Amino acid sequence: MTIQAMLRGIDRPITLVPVYIGYEHVMEVNTYLKELQGKNKEKESVFAIFKALRNLKNYGHGDVNFGKPINLNEILNQTEPDWRSLITVDDVVKPKWLTPVVNHTANLVMENINDAAVINTVNLCAMALLTSENHALPRDEMDELIEFYLQLQQAVPYSDKVKLPSLTSSEVIDEAIRLEKVESENDEYGTIIRLDDTNAILMSYYRNNVVHLFAVPSVIAGIILTRRNSTKRDVVEIVSLLIPLLRDEFFMTITDLELYIDNTIEYFESHDVIQLNSDGEFLVDRQSDGYSQLNLLARIMKDTLQRYALTFNRVAQLDGVQRGELERDCLKLAKRLLKLHDLKAPEYFDKKSSQD
Repeated sequence: MTIQAMLRGIDRPITLVPVYIGYEHVMEVNTYLKELQGKNKEKESVFAIFKALRNLKNYGHGDVNFGKPINLNEILNQTEPDWRSLITVDDVVKPKWLTPVVNHTANLVMENINDAAVINTVNLCAMALLTSENHALPRDEMDELIEFYLQLQQAVPYSDKVKLPSLTSSEVIDEAIRLEKVESENDEYGTIIRLDDTNAILMSYYRNNVVHLFAVPSVIAGIILTRRNSTKRDVVEIVSLLIPLLRDEFFMTITDLELYIDNTIEYFESHDVIQLNSDGEFLVDRQSDGYSQLNLLARIMKDTLQRYALTFNRVAQLDGVQRGELERDCLKLAKRLLKLHDLKAPEYFDKKSSQD
């Protein structure tokens, strides 16, 4: 609508400012997950507002961060240099070239929103616990893992606009406990931080807001752990094959992919998570704390890569298939996997994820 307004003769510069808004608690997250499962969106009403007010309590902090402003005049001049002369009386509402330009601009907005993502208490804890067995970790291990993730973003930042929490990793866990996002249990060996089954599904929403920040490091970790005698060249080749899919799904903006991979591997080395032998092959001590951190990092992208594999394998099995049929087929298979393997990932029953 903004671009169409320009086409009606508004002769002044218009700039879109991408804004990332993140919360430590989203009141509508339960409704969101119901919609992913195929239920109809609940109608809004005055009674729902009063019900929400009754349930208000401490929901933590909200964060607002700004991405790079996008000048629409520059976009139009770059993508359609003669856009002013192409406007006619009959075509002013929606010229033929409008949709591609709008799609391009929309993608830029989303990319810049993701560049300005904010890592907070809840999405950090979600990232740590959702990849662990039974969604539970000893507190000291979770503390080290969160610190590992924070230092990774400091050493190899996804974007210079990403905001990190000012809290220590231990304070992050304390805040999540206070907000009742995680549970803390004590036994004779120490403290365990865990998620119950309901919270495990709900917390996936918060994790997904920042999962793109760890997507490529997670894929790198997975390659190192699962591919024997792998080298940096192997990592670059495999990630280069996957990056078009990741960019399309997560609106990623990594430009110099090889440099980003190099820096990530250097970070792993500097933290004694991996070593390189004389042939440049990765070595991992499976008894070390570093192996556990690398393994949990690799699991961040596990569900996404499984969905890709499911789709590619289905395409390979079929001798030609219509897109709609493939979407329906993949969605049925994903739901079956949920039941057979007790997966707690809403992406598996999200129709839009199956379509993407």
